Amino acid sequence: MKICFYALREYDELIFCHEMKDKYGIDFTYTTEYPNDENISLASGCDGMSCTPCDMSANVLKAFHDVGVKYILTRSIGYDHVDLNAARELGMKVDNVTYTPTGVADYAIMLMLASVRRFAHILKRTELQDYSLKNKLGRDFSQCTVGVMGTGKIGETVIKHLSGFGCRILAYDVYEKESVKSSQLMLTSIRF
Repeated sequence: MKICFYALREYDELIFCHEMKDKYGIDFTYTTEYPNDENISLASGCDGMSCTPCDMSANVLKAFHDVGVKYILTRSIGYDHVDLNAARELGMKVDNVTYTPTGVADYAIMLMLASVRRFAHILKRTELQDYSLKNKLGRDFSQCTVGVMGTGKIGETVIKHLSGFGCRILAYDVYEKESVKSSQLMLTSIRF
């Protein structure tokens, strides 16, 4: 098997490609660029291609199919950037990766905290050795209202972890989830 990796990060993903080649004998080629008309030919002779979210519309899938690609492997949780109907019509298989809900939820909360506490601004000012408080005061997270769109595994974990901060939580999902509504772990108000 041979895989062509697009948008490959050489600083952290390339080592896994080499390990995969050594351990399983899976050959690969790669580019740091996203797929485009000029580099789709890199996947010629490859069984699969791997990408991060990018344009994987019907015409792009057809171009990959025409050079022999049978598998689309997206290095993301979601695959809504891939035209699944076109892939099915071309006989191409599509797969995605999974991440633990805890890791994704904690990352999202870290970004929320960094935002309300103005962390990016504080880092920039620190680089300039400006330790004054001007424009550095953030907001108290416990006084914030946080909206969670989707209460699947990740959304429910975000809600569970946010509950310890004392913020008001508004949750939305097409389907109300009893485990979220009635969870004893929720110390804050959850509203659907």
